[in-house]
Amino acid sequence: MADSLGCCVGAHVWCTPPPPPTVKSAANGPFRPGGFSGWHSHPGTAVLVIDSGELTVFSEPVGGGKCSIHTFTAGQVFLEQPNDEENTVAGTAGAHVGVTFFNVPHGGPTRIDRPDPGDCPG
Repeated sequence: MADSLGCCVGAHVWCTPPPPPTVKSAANGPFRPGGFSGWHSHPGTAVLVIDSGELTVFSEPVGGGKCSIHTFTAGQVFLEQPNDEENTVAGTAGAHVGVTFFNVPHGGPTRIDRPDPGDCPG
């Protein structure tokens, strides 16, 4: 049986602390041909679903590290992790991101603008 604080009471008592408050927000939108997001990161994991077109994601760890380049097409899903910074560039036909979910701290931003690291071609 649980009490008002979520503690289980019986032969033993234990509590599971509530998770920190988070916001799961959603956004969507088009990228024009050759359009780009600009270098940025997120305070929580972002999940992106591509409806149409092609996006190339240039990514490296925040503060520097090895650059990685991955291309995603319609029907694919990719993650942007909080310890990475990215610049996402649309292909020649543009692209449309149908859904983006952000798992971010309550009241916080979904995006953190970052300067171009200068060592990743995106």
